[in-house]
Amino acid sequence: MRRKVAGRLRLSPNEEAQLLKEEHERRRKLRLQQVREQERNIALQIRQDVKQRRDEHLNQLAEELEAEWQKTQEEKIKALENLYLSSLRAIGEGHREAKENEPDLEALAKQAEERRETAKKRYKEALKEQKNQKEKLLRDQTRRANARKHAFDVERERAARVASLPPPPPHPFENIELKNITTMKISDVDNFSLSRHHIFDPYVDREMNTEQ
Repeated sequence: MRRKVAGRLRLSPNEEAQLLKEEHERRRKLRLQQVREQERNIALQIRQDVKQRRDEHLNQLAEELEAEWQKTQEEKIKALENLYLSSLRAIGEGHREAKENEPDLEALAKQAEERRETAKKRYKEALKEQKNQKEKLLRDQTRRANARKHAFDVERERAARVASLPPPPPHPFENIELKNITTMKISDVDNFSLSRHHIFDPYVDREMNTEQ
């Protein structure tokens, strides 16, 4: 019953303005809520994409570094083996020369010892160089990982700043209040059935032939 009565009653201009204002406010809040939800979804998608790209890049880098390190290790081990065999051959040749020429045994022993010491020294230096190369690879890997982590943190902070930005200002036309416009009644000419001015049909006088 109240609805029927309310439907018959006409709202005042203030009531209409209040209803329009409330409707604009409701729509504005709904838009803000939708924008914030969209910003949160975008920030979440950005974080997920960055994490996925970082993980893929880290896995690829780890595989490349492992393959490179394995290849370097094999080459160094092969070089050390060749060096060790060369040292053994040199020692054997020294022993053969000593037996053939009967040189000073003490001098030969000293030379052999020096060769062994030299071979050991080179072997240790090669191992040290290998260790340094491995540490350098690990440092480079750590530095790259830290750089990627820093880039991810910067991206995350940027996404957080975007998510925390204030809502955009309302459209300038949203606050314009609608006013009642007086409508003019337009009459159609067909609606008039009577007219005070009557237009007669045109006519002319015809001269009669009087001679006949």
